[in-house]
Amino acid sequence: MPLRLVRAICGAALISPALVAAADYSTATASAKAYIERLAEADAPGCAVGAYAIDSNRWVFLDAFGLANLETGRAITPGAIFGVASVTKQFTAAATAIAAVEGRLSLDDEVRRHIPEMPEYGAAMTIRDLIGHTNGLRDIGRLTMLTGRPQDYVSQDARVQLLLRQRMLNFTPGEDYRYGNSGYLLLAEIIERVTGQSFPDYVDRVVFQPLKMTDSYFGTATRGNVDRALPYSPVDDAWRNDESFSLGDGGWGHQGLMTTLEDYAKWLSNLYSDASKLAGGAALLATLRSQSSKRDGSLVPYGFGFRFETYKGLATIGHGGSGLGYKAHTMIFPERRMAILGFCNHGRYAQPMVMRLADIVLDLGSDEASAPGAAHFALSPKALAKFSGAYREPVLRLPMFVEAMENGLLVTGDVAPSLFEPIAANRFRNEQYLEIVFEMDGNGRAEALIQSGRRKYGTGRFARIDRVVPSPGALLQYAGDYYSDELEVVYRFAVEGGKLTARILDADAYSISLITFEPMLKHEFVAPDSRLAIRFQDDEEGHPTEMALTYQFGWITDVRFKRIDHN
Repeated sequence: MPLRLVRAICGAALISPALVAAADYSTATASAKAYIERLAEADAPGCAVGAYAIDSNRWVFLDAFGLANLETGRAITPGAIFGVASVTKQFTAAATAIAAVEGRLSLDDEVRRHIPEMPEYGAAMTIRDLIGHTNGLRDIGRLTMLTGRPQDYVSQDARVQLLLRQRMLNFTPGEDYRYGNSGYLLLAEIIERVTGQSFPDYVDRVVFQPLKMTDSYFGTATRGNVDRALPYSPVDDAWRNDESFSLGDGGWGHQGLMTTLEDYAKWLSNLYSDASKLAGGAALLATLRSQSSKRDGSLVPYGFGFRFETYKGLATIGHGGSGLGYKAHTMIFPERRMAILGFCNHGRYAQPMVMRLADIVLDLGSDEASAPGAAHFALSPKALAKFSGAYREPVLRLPMFVEAMENGLLVTGDVAPSLFEPIAANRFRNEQYLEIVFEMDGNGRAEALIQSGRRKYGTGRFARIDRVVPSPGALLQYAGDYYSDELEVVYRFAVEGGKLTARILDADAYSISLITFEPMLKHEFVAPDSRLAIRFQDDEEGHPTEMALTYQFGWITDVRFKRIDHN
């Protein structure tokens, strides 16, 4: 069944830790179990899920559904081991902070002190910048895809070397915030250099062993298949076993952790305890629970491997994880002293399920009264037509294409096309409870699309544009080969079926195959399916000789390519 995200609203009451410990969750447990049973599919992967009361160190709810191994029929149990992808980051941050406690580094050290071969970017980048995503580094995962040869960049060393070839940043360190994976890759590299140990061995010694997290380790199959849920992804009407794609010997820091719900609960219990079992004691725990900031002192929505957010008026910290086949999501409610957790092997996002369980366990409501269509706000086809068109975010050059439908607006340009239904004259909401608002001009025509709430790309404001659509003949000026020395790759542009296309030469079977572009402005094109934006630059004679590429909502900005077939 489809899962729904739920929107954040205000007004939830606070509950003291003492009341949490004494609360009777029997009704919530029954409702949670019924919800989980509805999610289960025959002969399909699934999840292990739980609600953990941190102060009393007990599971309010703990369950599992689906198969850990489709080939043998082995079922998932609450004790199954999963890959948790980016949830790894909080353990990397903790290991870095412990290395500082041990005197091996300072969190205020410049990164080049420990990685002197890093390019000089004209501004200091510190270890704190790596932790809080204020570093400006291009995202390593997306860089590997842009090379066309992601299988060449599985190991730690190969990924670090690719990152160090990047001569430009997305922004000046300390001046902005943008989530990515590269900072945590470099944290793992720094830990190895200052400790003389492998990153997995160091984390095991300073975190897993003290907390008795005996089922936590790095590397998909380094301990075999016993008690492990194998990773799967939905492909057409079947399930693909992603085991062969997931195996690797490194690329730690931002990913790679295998763990269980029980081990993760031990981590949380220590994080919120009065007497830490980790080196550094209470001071370390205060650091790990702290929020990061930019150079000007303004806070960013991130800390030591945790996102700082609100959900229905309650403060939350937590993180999601999205690996090939494995998905995870954690939500910790400090005021309620409760954690809602979901680890999955079905290749679908775990966040909607965890949010719905939070609604049930913490009695936060389902938002059914405010769901899309519930208000029955109707707009005529003529009124909806005023919103149709192309919109563009200026910093990242991202598109949003809006098309009027019978009952709302189809918006393309986000992670997936989505139908937004009207909830007011110029405000719309989709099934994931994301909202967009339109600014109108004096003639009642939409002139800008504004992302409202928790998901914003760049400035979050997309201005309407009049698209410049070249003829097929005019597109031929862009055809040719373009080379990036930062990626060590050639992109071949051509005109096919009246569209500008690109192929990555010498690409392997795991990369992008054919990229088809849509025109936006003069010399500027986007590929919504591939989440790419490109802009060509002319020489003095008006011939395109360079191309700049931006990928995945600004995770990578302006990688430069030079044309190599033009005289």
